This record gives sequence, structure tokens and C-alpha cells, in this order.
Amino acid sequence: MFKMIRRKKRTDEAGQAFILVLVLLTLVILVVPALLGFIGTGAATGRVYDKKTAELYAADSGIQDAEWQVKSNNIINFQKPDYTPEPDTNEKYNPYDFATSWSYDLPQRINSQQVTVKIKNVWIPMDIAVPAESPASTIIDAGKLIVTGGMSAASTYQIKISYAHETGENLGVQTVGIWLPAGFAYVVGSSNLEQNINANFYSVPVLSNYDGGQAVVWTFSSYPFAGDASHSPFPGVDPATDPMMSSITFQFTSPQSGQSPDAVSWITTNGVSDIPFSWDANTKILRIDSTAGATVAEVYIAKNDPRTLSSTISGDYFAIGNSLIGGNGHPPDNYHYQLHNSSETSIVTSSDPSIGIPDSATIAAAYLYWTGWEDWNGYQPDPIFDDNCNNFTSPPVDWTAESSWSHSSSEFKGQGGSSSSNDLTSGAIPLGDYAGQPLTLSLSVQDSNAGSGDYLYYQFYNSSGWSTRETIFEGNNASGIYSVTIPEGYLTPVFRMRFILDFTSTGEYVHLNRITIAPSGLKYPSDPSVENIDALVKNTAKVNKVLLNGTAVTADTYQVLTPDAFTGTVFEGTWFYTAMADVTGLLDQWINVDKTIDSNGAGDYTFGNYFVGNNPSADNYHVNAADPSWSFPFIDGGSTGYPLGTPSPSSYPSNSRYTAAHAGWSLVIIYTSPETLGHQLYLYDIKNPKFKFFFGWFDNADFDNDGNPGGTISGFLVPAKIPGETLAGRITVFVGEGDAGYTGDQFIVNGVAMSNSRSPSNNVWNGDSPGLTVPGVDIDPFDITWGSNILMPGDTSVKIDIPTGTDGFTMTYMILSFRSQIITGGDLSYLIR
Repeated sequence: MFKMIRRKKRTDEAGQAFILVLVLLTLVILVVPALLGFIGTGAATGRVYDKKTAELYAADSGIQDAEWQVKSNNIINFQKPDYTPEPDTNEKYNPYDFATSWSYDLPQRINSQQVTVKIKNVWIPMDIAVPAESPASTIIDAGKLIVTGGMSAASTYQIKISYAHETGENLGVQTVGIWLPAGFAYVVGSSNLEQNINANFYSVPVLSNYDGGQAVVWTFSSYPFAGDASHSPFPGVDPATDPMMSSITFQFTSPQSGQSPDAVSWITTNGVSDIPFSWDANTKILRIDSTAGATVAEVYIAKNDPRTLSSTISGDYFAIGNSLIGGNGHPPDNYHYQLHNSSETSIVTSSDPSIGIPDSATIAAAYLYWTGWEDWNGYQPDPIFDDNCNNFTSPPVDWTAESSWSHSSSEFKGQGGSSSSNDLTSGAIPLGDYAGQPLTLSLSVQDSNAGSGDYLYYQFYNSSGWSTRETIFEGNNASGIYSVTIPEGYLTPVFRMRFILDFTSTGEYVHLNRITIAPSGLKYPSDPSVENIDALVKNTAKVNKVLLNGTAVTADTYQVLTPDAFTGTVFEGTWFYTAMADVTGLLDQWINVDKTIDSNGAGDYTFGNYFVGNNPSADNYHVNAADPSWSFPFIDGGSTGYPLGTPSPSSYPSNSRYTAAHAGWSLVIIYTSPETLGHQLYLYDIKNPKFKFFFGWFDNADFDNDGNPGGTISGFLVPAKIPGETLAGRITVFVGEGDAGYTGDQFIVNGVAMSNSRSPSNNVWNGDSPGLTVPGVDIDPFDITWGSNILMPGDTSVKIDIPTGTDGFTMTYMILSFRSQIITGGDLSYLIR
């Protein structure tokens, strides 16, 4: 039975597997096609996803590259799309062009994608029409109305307004506004414009959502910036200062504690047509579009870098130099009697800007300065022509005298009353050998009874004819010695001179005596003019030409002065000078051709007198051709008749002129490097139209000629403080005639007396500075820290006081350098489309 049962079960299971197979087959038929379709769709979607991912990352790479280009300031080289450069055109990036997008392609494909980047300036100030490029750049570059902003304390923002007013102007304020980026918000009622409801300038701002952030705008009804009879000045303004400064402060909230907003502030005005508005151009909002295939990444970023006003230069600097006159032979260390033919100093490579120049630096400009004091009181050149006026016949020359003229012992006499026959004309005087050398005609004149309307004229003759008639004197009280420089064009073999009498009455006379022609004296002229000062510097004293590393350098510009304080003293007739030459091209030659200095300017520099030697015909000699006995020995051998400065006598001089003796030089190299991007400096020297070579003597010299002691330097903008840094800037001053023994010299910047390791604050011009091997001048660097409060971010001017106790000095240049950097804030927004 058991066998039967087992056999029966096998028979009952027959066909069940087939059913299962059919079921499975049915399921396969239903599922597999859909699954295969899903797999195919997934594969296609994956390919699209991979492509979009590749484009996204490629576009993001373009954003990152653009942000790096902006921070490295390479943006200045971007050009308009599809632009082909043409001569005399400039289609590169302009920070004041708010209509153009500048573009470039990444040099390599990213994820097989060509990436194109566009950058565009974004105009932020609200309710001000987007300005055209020209008026916008004029407003900012002029620096007349400057708006800046930054944190003044934790969660406190400060808007600083600087106005360099002109006489007769009355600037009115209409609105002051600021845009805060997303995440930052104004604390209601926190501004100093709202603290006193009774203040004339009380104003409650209007808050609004604007450009993804918040706009805060204070409105006024043409409020007078400097105030008037019925209005107090705007907050912080002192109407007596120039420039006038105002500060508006308020509190803000931020996404993170201590975070500073990349804000943009502005002001609208009336009353002064050339500045209807201004804004904080230090903060630039840029839109960046990066395109890869069909994907575009759009980002808004803030670029913070200090603007360079018209008087400032981007980069950093290093200054070297030395003295040419040293020696302290008479106590108290002020007897500069040793004249050096040349002196040397060096520049080293260093990452510390106070020690040298970085290896990666590129020279942007190089300026050579030299200065000295010239004492030529004992120099009396022999005359080339000398007539004692005894008669009208030679020697030294025959004269043709018309009837109004006669002669007697030691004078030519002219009688008035005639309208003709009034000329007195010399014969030919050969001056052809003196071409290029200034000659002075001098004569003694005495009048009798001359009055208003009576004239004595002169003329010069060359092969082309007579010069225009010029006046020697008019009217009475004309007696004295008259001198005039003979123009270069009349220094010919046929030179002649003529005197023309025009006196109205026969009872009026003029008497001429001692008519001479001589090389122009080296004494400062009693009647200084452009012509005779030019002749004094270039042709007579020859201090406009020097040697730098054996190469002749001629001054591009110079200034000469004789202080009023010298009048009536033993210094009278002596003079100071300062000269300057642009030697950028010369250093470039030494770097690229001669290979005598390194590419960053590091190397040895020797400065010296040009007129040294023994060969007058080679324009290189020690003998003064006009007075061979007038020569000065060098302590290092040789001599010159044309020193760059007059040394003190070899023994203690009773007339005390030794206290002014000095000569020295300085080389300033301005450079750029990756380490100094964003750095800026202000150079105040004789190329600056506001600079007048000056002399400080027992007082605080008014070097800006505003009628007040000391001076104010403006035309720069102090940038924002770099987090973690203590140094706000550095100032270097080149001063001539430093004396260690005379104390009381001070250099005061915004009320703080400066000093360094070699120059104490109460004797700062002591003829001793870092790097000098010959004492006698000062090239003093001074560090300015943020903690000193000498300078603050947004400052546009600085007050300099230069009192001196018992001595005098001259100043050749001042350099103010500000440590700053280009900062790009985080992305203000990031959109992918």
C-alpha cells in the first residue's frame, strides 16, 4: 500500500512546474521591457546629468578664475568682446563704465568645455541715474568730494565725506545714502543724524529693499555742508579746514558677529556744478557671468581696493642716498668741510620693505634727486668787455653817437628834449666763442631830473638784425647798476648793442659808466627771473648735471631759492637748489642690457660730480674757465670748479656761513610686486604743482603758502585697515643741511612728533639716517602705526609741522606710503541657469 501511495503522489505533481514556468514567463514579459526601458532612460538621463555636471563645474571654474583675476587686479587688462585693438584707442576695462561687459576665455578647456567669462560693473547708488564714463571718472579722480566707508567699531559703520572746497563755493547736501548687502540691516535710530531732534541736520532715514540688500537714505533740503547763519555745519565739519571732513555713523546687524559689510555709500548735492554727486568708489560691485555650453553661472561679488587719486601712485617704494659734503671739524658736529667727489650706497633684495626690495618686484619708476647750497660770494669773473666810457673810440670798441650823446671823463652823457638823433651804438664785439655760456651786460646808470614818461632803452644786434627795443628804466630815481643776460641767439662774432634815449626835456640827462660784458656771476641775482636763474643753474654753476654709476644725468626740473631770512646777513647772495631726473629708462638699461643691477633694482649705486677732470674741451673738467683759481679739492682726490655744493672753509670761519654747507642725493625706486598689490603712495616733490622748494629757519615754515605755519598735504586717500596689521603706513623725508649739534628740529605729523632709530624727535634733522655713510643730509623713514591715530581710514589730508630750534634746513621730497590690499568679499549671490 505504501508503494502505491508514493507512486500516486508522483503522478499527482505532474505539470505543476510548467505552470510555474508559465507564471514566471508571464512576469518576465510584463517586467523586463519596462525594466529595459527604465535602464535605457536612466542611461540617457545619466548622460545628460553628466554633461550638465561637467558644464556646471566648468562654469564654476570660470567664476573662481574670474574672482582670482579680480583680486590680482588683472581685470585692468580685460577688453570688450570681439574688440580688435586700433591705434590710439583704449577699450580695456574701465571702472567707471557701467554699460560694458568685458570678457575673456579660459586658456584651457574645462571638462571638454570652452569657458567664457564676462565681468561688468554694477551701479549701486539709488535714485542717481547711471553716469556716463567721462563724468563719473572726473568726479572720482578729481578727489574734490570723496565718500568712503568702513567699520569704526564693532557693529558700527562710518561714512566719511571729504570736501576740498574752493573760494566762493557753498556745497549743499541733498541726500546721503548707503546700500547694505544681504544679511546686514540698519539699526533704527542709531545714526548720529538722529541723536538730537533739535539739531539742524536731524534726519530719519528711509529704509527699503534694494538690489538684494537694504538701502538707507537720509534726505535734507539743500543743507549747507559748511553751515551758515541759520545752520550748524554738517556733523564733524570744521569750515576753517581744507578739506572739510564729516563723519556719519550708525549701528548695523550682521549674519555673523564681527562681520563687516561690503557696503556702498553715496551723497547727492547742489550748489557746486562739477560735483552733483559722489560715491564710495573703493567698493566696487561686479557681476560675473561664466558660460560653459548651455550652463551659465552668475555671481555678484564686491571688490574692495583703495582708489588711486590723481596725485598717488600704485606700488611701494624704496629710498636710498648719501651726502657729498661731510666732516665735523668744529663742535658741535655742524662743520661740513669735506667735499667728496662721489658717495655710494646699495639696495638689497628683501621681503621686508624697510630693508630692501622683494625679489619678485618690477620697477615702475625711478627718480633721482640732489640738492645743495652754493656760496659764490668770492667769485668775481673777469669781464670779456669793459668800457670806462672815457671816449667814443676804441679801445675797447668804437661807438657811433648821435647828437644827443656826448662823453666826458668816465661817462657817456645823454641829453633829452629831442625826438630823434638819440642812439648810441657800439661797434662789433666778437662773442661767438661764448655760445652756450651765459653772459651779462652791466652798466652804471645815473639820471638827472628824469620823470614820468622818460625812458632809456637797449637793443642787441646779430646777423639777422636788431632785437626788439627793451626798457632799462622809466621815470626818476633810476640810478643804479643795471644788468641783463644777453640772449643765446646774439652771442655771435658781430654782436653789437645800442642805447636809445627818450627824455622829454633838454634839462634832463642820463649818465652811463662802466659798461661791461662778463660771464654771469654765481651769486644769486638781485633781480631773479626765469632766464637768469636758468643761466645760473645750467651754464654758470652747472649743478643740473651729475653722474650716476658713471653715466651722465641731466635734471628734468629744478627749483632754486634764496631765503628771505638771508637778507642783510652773511648768507645774502648764496642760494639753495634741488633738482630731479627721471632715471627709469636708465635703470631699465642697466637691468636688461648692461646687466649691472638686478631686475628688482637691487645693486650698488654711486652718485657724484660730473665736472671733474682736466679737459675743458670735453666738457669734463675741474677748472672753472671763467676763474681758474676758483676750485675746490675733494677729500678723495682731485678737485672741481663746479661743486654740487660749497664746502665750509678749511678753518673755522668767522662769518659763520659754514652752517648752511651741504650737498646730497637720493634715489627713489617705485616698484610693484605680487606682495604689494593694492599698495599706494603719494609723492610730494618739485614735480607736484603744489610743491615749492622751501627753507625752514627758526620757525615752522609755511611750505604750502597758505599764510599759516606748516602745511597741509592732500590728494591721497588712506585705505581701510588690514585685519591683523599694526602698520598704517610709512613716510620718508629727504632734507638737506642736517646738523647734529643744533637741536630742536621736529617733524610733526597730525600733532605727533616723528622719530626713528637714528633721528630723535627733538633733533630729527641731525644729518644721520639709516644707510648714510657720509653725514650731512637726512633721508629719514618713519613708521606710522594705526595705534598712533596719526592716520585714519578715509583721511584725505595730513597736517605737517616742521619747527626748527636754532638752525635751518631745506626739504626736497616727502613720500607717504599706505599699506593696503585688494580684497574680494564672499559671493553676494550665486545663480545657475
